Amino acid sequence: MTSHRKPKDLEIRVVAERVQEAVDVSELVNRLEKVADSEVGSHRQRFAAIVDRIQRRMPPNVTPEEIESDITAARQEVRDAHRRRRSAGKEHNAENAE
Repeated sequence: MTSHRKPKDLEIRVVAERVQEAVDVSELVNRLEKVADSEVGSHRQRFAAIVDRIQRRMPPNVTPEEIESDITAARQEVRDAHRRRRSAGKEHNAENAE
């Protein structure tokens, strides 16, 4: 005698499988959020330590405007250096192509 499943039994099984998949996904998301929170906390701590170290090295009479100006100038220096390197690389590649 062959057993025939009723369509309702199949529907219940499919729904149960989907519910289990949703639970599995939910648990995975929770684990990933915990890892992300941990990493964010770690990055915040490292950033706070860096800021603290920088602030301890700053002379007390330096104004925020001077700091901002120095940061802007340093950023521009780095950009200029990167631009020169890229330009030199392009020139080097052009010479080798000939």
